[in-house]
Amino acid sequence: MVSGGIAGAVSRTATSPVERLKVLQQVQVSGVKTYSGIVGGLNAIYRTEGWKGYFKGNGSNVARIAPYSALQFLFFDWSKILVQRVHGDKDERGKYSYQLNSVERFCSGAFAGTASTLFCYPLDLVRSLLTVQTNQGKYNGIIDCLRKVHQAEGVRGLFRGSIITMAGITPYIAINFYTFDSLKQQYLPKDKNDPSFIWINLLLGAIAGGTAALLTYPSDVVRRRIQLLGSGSDMVQGMVGKPTIAACVRAIVQKEGVPGLYKGLNACLLKVMPSMAFFFTFYEQLKHRLNFKVEA
Repeated sequence: MVSGGIAGAVSRTATSPVERLKVLQQVQVSGVKTYSGIVGGLNAIYRTEGWKGYFKGNGSNVARIAPYSALQFLFFDWSKILVQRVHGDKDERGKYSYQLNSVERFCSGAFAGTASTLFCYPLDLVRSLLTVQTNQGKYNGIIDCLRKVHQAEGVRGLFRGSIITMAGITPYIAINFYTFDSLKQQYLPKDKNDPSFIWINLLLGAIAGGTAALLTYPSDVVRRRIQLLGSGSDMVQGMVGKPTIAACVRAIVQKEGVPGLYKGLNACLLKVMPSMAFFFTFYEQLKHRLNFKVEA
């Protein structure tokens, strides 16, 4: 958990500017070009909010991503070990001899995504609300945001958009972890002191993150739109009033066409690929430094 938490916090902070731009592009209504493009969007953030604008919402990001990443790796490795215990014994080095098949790896990733998301969802909602705020925001930090959402909507309000989140995050994490774990078995050097270990690790992490993002991105756009309904942001006023998945998808396609479901994709890939590269590499390196005796 410590390894996963540190890896998540470092990778997310390093890519915070592009993460902020991605979310702003996702919720920008049709016809508004304020945050269009990567360079133009980053310049727009700097002009209106200064360099601190690149890290707006990053505190809630790290507060969410550290336990979230810790739980992802915990549940993923734990579920793999459970499968291995059913099929085989450990060898003299403390490693299990049984190698999971593709279905078992994917299911382990899906379990990790579902369980970690349920535990951390309110912080993800807060992150979205704080990220889209400009200089005149209605929320003053993580605790204030949690309190105001709870006062206005109750406990259910803290889980607004959780269904579409589960529908999008579970396959995303499943594909992400499955892709990296499968590639790792084939291409990552067994000797972690090998000079090429870090570079190959970075490449495999980037491939895993990019693959998962491409396959699940529309659900992320829909999730953001539903989360931000009623937030008061002028960037989501074009959104429909009934917060259902089908209604949200229909409204986006009608107003913005199918490309509307891929708003912010370039920023997403620019963020996700290096983020996942750091994410998996930091985790593997920390495991090595902490001298794990048992690995799934």
